[in-house]
Amino acid sequence: MDADAGTGTDAGVDATDSASAVDAEAGTGADVGAADAASDGSLSVDASGIDAGSLCTPFPDDAAPITSTDLDGSAPNPSTFTGGNIESGTYWLTSETTYGAGTTETVAQVSILDSTTQTDRSARLTNTLDAAATEYAGFGYATSGNQILLQALCNLTGLGTGYFTFSGTGPGATLTVMTSGVLDVYTKQ
Repeated sequence: MDADAGTGTDAGVDATDSASAVDAEAGTGADVGAADAASDGSLSVDASGIDAGSLCTPFPDDAAPITSTDLDGSAPNPSTFTGGNIESGTYWLTSETTYGAGTTETVAQVSILDSTTQTDRSARLTNTLDAAATEYAGFGYATSGNQILLQALCNLTGLGTGYFTFSGTGPGATLTVMTSGVLDVYTKQ
């Protein structure tokens, strides 16, 4: 999932300093302790029993590069997201749209989701697509209805609350996540 470096709780999709689900940019190197829990009030991530450091162990980013899109105007209404049961597996970022101010970039991103432990290992390359510049991040997540809470567990800090839809089963299934005005679509491989 996409996690821009953040420092605080994001109470909605338009906050600017939150960890968003799937874009591991500008990490701080901070790890959340294994007994830490995060909450935005209605959802919480319990990181006890999760080896946060292992989530940031390097792995190949073999996703096809995409070019992100910037659009003026408002992000989709949260009511258009339907939630669903997120399947474990490897996902490639196949679309990224930023609403409002943003920067177009070339991105290759892989997220490995584990629905049992509710964790995400993410590897992201931007612009240069030089494997040495891969940024790794790990997240815990919790869902309720169409809401998703992402807690950075390694290489980033902060919380991100957003909305999601999971569609389909098996290869080709899609996970669409919107946090902080960024809409990311991931396709299961």
